[in-house]
Amino acid sequence: MRDRIAMGIRVLIATSVGIAIPVVAHAQPSAESEISCDTPDALQHALTTAPSGGRIIIRSGICTGNFALNRDIRIQGSGFDQVTLKAADPAQPVVTVPRGITATISGVTIAGPGGRVGVLVIGRSSLAYC
Repeated sequence: MRDRIAMGIRVLIATSVGIAIPVVAHAQPSAESEISCDTPDALQHALTTAPSGGRIIIRSGICTGNFALNRDIRIQGSGFDQVTLKAADPAQPVVTVPRGITATISGVTIAGPGGRVGVLVIGRSSLAYC
């Protein structure tokens, strides 16, 4: 009985100090991610995991895909001569900004397929140095 009481006191003290029961915190998505388009689907993955209002920094490479921006986001490339967004499906725009979404894209080259539309904006968009 005495051992049980002593153990209870130790647990109570350890709990109040915060060392006995680790609390697992849920990881929040980072508001900023840095990628290189040398990795396939890097931009698509970053767009999927970035929180609303987040920023994606693209260091270099050619990102191939048809990217729909489904949340408010900032895409910042290292420079129009270092980062290119290119369409995977030439019948679709490279980047689509739907209604209700605000996007800022800068420091990239957007290579529209075969002279077609590179960016389709229905929402709000700011393009700088693209």
